[in-house]
Amino acid sequence: MPRNQFERMMFALFTVIITVHAYVFYSLYVINSNMLTEMTGEYYPYQYMDFNLFTLLANWLKLVCYHFPFAFFSQLFFIQPLIRIVFKLVFRRNEVPKSS
Repeated sequence: MPRNQFERMMFALFTVIITVHAYVFYSLYVINSNMLTEMTGEYYPYQYMDFNLFTLLANWLKLVCYHFPFAFFSQLFFIQPLIRIVFKLVFRRNEVPKSS
């Protein structure tokens, strides 16, 4: 685990890089489930309709319900163990065993 400021910054950078890419790809899959590689340009569905705050909040809550399980379990079981392994490989320490 990180022991100084530089190692903490690198640990955070590794985590952000992996996490952002995972969440963006998952979000694209949820929004465009059958068109993962094709962007449609219809990300904001209220361009030509009357703005309704309750519809906006309902859609936001629906997206939170879709994204939270993926975000929680991927962070807990996939991303953090992967980052710890990568961090241990990058920042190896030469620890001398202590004699009794």
